[in-house]
Amino acid sequence: MSAAPAGRALITGAGRRLGRAMALHMARRGDDVTGHYYDSETAAAAVVAENRALGRKVGEIDPQRLFRDEIGRIAVEKMHAPD
Repeated sequence: MSAAPAGRALITGAGRRLGRAMALHMARRGDDVTGHYYDSETAAAAVVAENRALGRKVGEIDPQRLFRDEIGRIAVEKMHAPD
């Protein structure tokens, strides 16, 4: 059986607790992850580093850039940014 193709995910609260666990779980299974954080920039940066170490494309969305009309564009931009 062949492996499923990598998916993409946008996870809110990716810096801590359940969001962090989900971001790391999805990266371990082969998905690319963009994480949003509110006030846990340092923790979110650690999750980004862990996901990159797993060889996944990863991005983080700074809360100051989070606007309802732009979230999709930002997620796509982060996923397709050159490494």
